[in-house]
Amino acid sequence: MASGQIPFWKSRKIAYFKSQIQAMQTTQYLTDLVFDENKPKLQPMLDTAYVKEVRITFRAGQEMPEHKAKFPICVQVLRGRIQFSAEGETQQLQVGDLVTLEGNILHSLLAKEVSVVRLSIHKAAAEA
Repeated sequence: MASGQIPFWKSRKIAYFKSQIQAMQTTQYLTDLVFDENKPKLQPMLDTAYVKEVRITFRAGQEMPEHKAKFPICVQVLRGRIQFSAEGETQQLQVGDLVTLEGNILHSLLAKEVSVVRLSIHKAAAEA
């Protein structure tokens, strides 16, 4: 092998690593917040083959009425307080709290104060 030449196996590892970096997406949930006057504001943040990340901003008292998602979800409170209800059970969620649900389960959210929520929709779970 010539001096300065990278072995084949190392060049493949480097190419793989570079492709992973290019595929990486980043976002920030707590900057450039937008609120709707009349209803919660949903803003897609990231969308891949496996997961969709959505920021939901609420003014105090705003509600997402009962609905369901096709895929399993995780809901995390990043700011404020949320009342989360599903299947006859209600949880009071505050900053840092996380709740998960399987797909097709009716649930609702009610903001007890100005709030920011992270919604993760796990699309790949339907393929598992």
